[in-house]
Amino acid sequence: MSRFRRVPFDVEPTLPSAAPQPLLFVQALRRRLMLERKQQDPIHCAAIMSRGKVLCWLDTEHNLGVLAEPSAMSMALFQAALVGPQPTLELLPVARSLFDAQAARSRPVALRPLLWQAGLHAAGDGAPLPPLQDDTCLRLRRWPDFRVLAHRHDDFRICALMIRHALDVGSCSSILGLPRVEVQAFFNAAYISGYAHPSAAPMPALTVAPAKPAASNALARMWRDVRNRWSR
Repeated sequence: MSRFRRVPFDVEPTLPSAAPQPLLFVQALRRRLMLERKQQDPIHCAAIMSRGKVLCWLDTEHNLGVLAEPSAMSMALFQAALVGPQPTLELLPVARSLFDAQAARSRPVALRPLLWQAGLHAAGDGAPLPPLQDDTCLRLRRWPDFRVLAHRHDDFRICALMIRHALDVGSCSSILGLPRVEVQAFFNAAYISGYAHPSAAPMPALTVAPAKPAASNALARMWRDVRNRWSR
């Protein structure tokens, strides 16, 4: 009798082989975020390093991050390394005792919002965050933590669309009538923080649909309903 190995449902599609490979770091980070509390990955703490310098410590089990001091400089270096021409970032496992020691010296912050902000501002010129490409289609796995969206109303509109459809930047920009640079920044942030994953090409009807005021109003009403529920 033949036996078949069960394939987990959350296996992530791979990006095209033609994609640049500057950031094996990003793939390693995303795998760690997606495993989170699973038993097969007992090491949850890691350090983000660049050229031998620690920029940040991570605890994916408890969704915490600690930036090295000074934190503003560490964040700037992290963002610059994400889009630099040469790969410099590494993700190295560390003992929990080391993370706890760093957390005792500096106030930990929520990890996914930290990564979201890094991706959002890494490419100020609107370039895709490698290994993403201009035509990469993403779909949201779930609604992001509302802390990552802050007061960016248009990001809620993008979320409401991408939670149901896989889209590339150009299609999303066209449907919602938003600047391509703004949409690309969202894609970068959603990808590095693990909220979005590569998916199949969007349906043809979505790629050519014009932006409609009625759709925008519906998304605005959806966002108001979500805010009302969370404020109770």
